[in-house]
This record gives sequence, C-alpha cells and structure tokens, in this order.
Amino acid sequence: MSKARRLPPDEIGAYHIYNRGNNGQIVFHDEDDFLIFYNLILKAKEKIDFAIHHYCILQNHYHFVMKSTGSALSKAMHWINYGYSMKHAWKYKRRGRLWQARYKSELLDTPEYLSVCTGYAELNAVKHQIVSDPKDYRWSSYNHYAYGVQDAIVDDSPDYLDLAGTPEERQRIYRILSKKRVESLKHEYWSK
Repeated sequence: MSKARRLPPDEIGAYHIYNRGNNGQIVFHDEDDFLIFYNLILKAKEKIDFAIHHYCILQNHYHFVMKSTGSALSKAMHWINYGYSMKHAWKYKRRGRLWQARYKSELLDTPEYLSVCTGYAELNAVKHQIVSDPKDYRWSSYNHYAYGVQDAIVDDSPDYLDLAGTPEERQRIYRILSKKRVESLKHEYWSK
C-alpha cells in the first residue's frame, strides 16, 4: 500500500509537526544528541526552503511550527528524521526503528489554532515538568522570542513581528502572553 501524500503541491501554510521515539523511548540521550539533531535542522535549512517559527525538542519527542511550500516540508522532515536516525543508530549501535512512525503534520488553518499550537509546542518542557519556567529550557525557541537570544534555526514568526514595533516591546509582550499560557498549563496539568 502506498503512503498518502502529506501536502498538496501548491499548498502554503504553517504546520504543527511532531514525532516521538518508538514506544516512547528516549531519542536524545545527552547534549551531544540534541546538538546533532539541531545541526541536521541547520543543514536541512541550507538545502531546502522551509521556515521553523517555533520548536521544542525533548528527550523522547519534538514539536515544530513550520512553514513551507509543497514537497519542501516532506523533504526537510525526511532529511532531519532519517539523518538523525542513522546517526543515532551508529552512535548507540542500535538496530530497528527510532521513530514511532512518520512525522505527524497538522495544517494550522486559523490564527487561533496557530496561536494554540505555538504555545503548546514551545512550552512543552513546562507541560512535562522538566522546568517550571520556559526560559530555563535550552532546546526551545522561547528564549529567542522572549529575550532576543539568537537561534539559528528560528525564522521570526509574522505574528510575533506584528506584536509591536520594537524588538524590546515584542519580547515584553511575548513574555506576558507566555506567562499566561504557562499559568494555564499549570492549572490544567499540575493541579491533577
């Protein structure tokens, strides 16, 4: 049976992209693994036309909010997932599948859905109680938007650029919006 196409060739949009380790296994064991994955993303961006607006990479899964046209998204994700799987197999002398399945992609077709997925993706380390403040997690786009920390894989989101006229004001507003999202996450997940 052939695999279904992911995107119409002429579709332009933002997507929530995510994947996790097979059976929920850890795929990023140490800082070097995170760096390998990050560098694969950088290499893919040099060769393929796509943008990552927001991301979070955790030990057993990742989330991206990406924008691309047509088959560029599939090419980029193949480059990243397959490349990391091969490097992981070599490093850990592993056989078999690393990823649970092909990556998942959801079209973010409304501004509200885009906003929800942005917060969900970027604040995943808070949701999973790895950190209580998103600024304390390195493998996320949060510090880029909230504090102006340069991040080579992030392409500024148009929604972020529309927040205010200066970088300082955008960062301040972004921290306020993110704080509200974190409080919502704490209420939703941590009170159970």
